[in-house]
Amino acid sequence: MPLNSPHLPVSPSAAAKGKSEAGDYGDFTWETDRVVGRVMEALRKTGDAENTLVLFTSDNGGLWHWWDFRTDDDMGKVSITPRGQYVKDFSHQSNADWRGTKADIYEGGHRVPFIVSWPGGFTGGRTSDALVELTDVYATITELTGAKQQNGTSGMDSISFLDVLQGKPETARPFSVHHSLSGMFALRKDGWKMVEGRGSGGFTRPRRIQEIPGKPTTPAGQLYHLEEDFQEKKNLWQSHSERVEEYQKILNQIRESSLRDVAEE
Repeated sequence: MPLNSPHLPVSPSAAAKGKSEAGDYGDFTWETDRVVGRVMEALRKTGDAENTLVLFTSDNGGLWHWWDFRTDDDMGKVSITPRGQYVKDFSHQSNADWRGTKADIYEGGHRVPFIVSWPGGFTGGRTSDALVELTDVYATITELTGAKQQNGTSGMDSISFLDVLQGKPETARPFSVHHSLSGMFALRKDGWKMVEGRGSGGFTRPRRIQEIPGKPTTPAGQLYHLEEDFQEKKNLWQSHSERVEEYQKILNQIRESSLRDVAEE
């Protein structure tokens, strides 16, 4: 069920006006919550809630975002946007403390809420740090329903996370591929993330930072140890060349075949 809110244009209904005490965008977000609540209430009233799987998520990080910290690759030019100032005035961080925003290669553009409800199938009240992509919904539902793939390429980059829904700590997904608005790729694996290029690759400035020939202090890409540097502040590209080479090889293999083929090697 695709919702218009809280996507642009920001246009809360008359019934939502003033409900959030956080301006029009807050009211628009409040309206999203209200609609989802009405759907859940309808399922309860019809007796279908117990055996209905509900997934609530988003396709990318929020555009209305701001952050105060500086990083190696900010180049001293990042300034808060009018939208960022708006939510800051209301003490709101739509992407929490992650760096980046919608369309960027950074984590703030890719980490999204993912809430699952199925009273008759899973135990509720749990959280998980397992690596999951939206593409994995296909394989998960396929496994859950006992269906079969339609052909050899169907769901070729989809990995089931049914085990996680049933309480296990990890999925079979060994790594995750990121892609920015302008075509910049990244690979996240084992708590590390390698980015093919400099800059955000999206909306946040600088969008692209070109390598300067003959200057080794200007790396060609970005490498972050997310487990220790979740805000992607310190670029370790030059000090971990072996990891960069390993991740680049995996990313190239995925381009030539599929995530599933590489993962099964």
